Amino acid sequence: IFAHEINKKYDETDIIRLLLVLRFNGLSSGLYIHVAMLNHACRPNCIKYMPENSKDGTKVFSEVRACRSVKSGDALTISYLDNIVSHATRRFHLWEQHRFDIGETP
Repeated sequence: IFAHEINKKYDETDIIRLLLVLRFNGLSSGLYIHVAMLNHACRPNCIKYMPENSKDGTKVFSEVRACRSVKSGDALTISYLDNIVSHATRRFHLWEQHRFDIGETP
């Protein structure tokens, strides 16, 4: 919700839309506006990185960093799940959380 929308009256459609955003764009550690724009890949070229908490009290934000070479024009991708889990488990959770299928074979 943006500051200019604080006094807005929200109807049922607005609430449902917000719940769907949280359901399908949230990652296990939170909802990140910019990170939510990245697509999933079982072999991603980036990782979402959370730096250590700042000692001076300033806010620390998640970062996306390349974990292998990325050519100009390539899509930046992250894994929505830990790669430690099996392909079948990733497939199940990606369907349940994000409603897309990664296929039967790894």
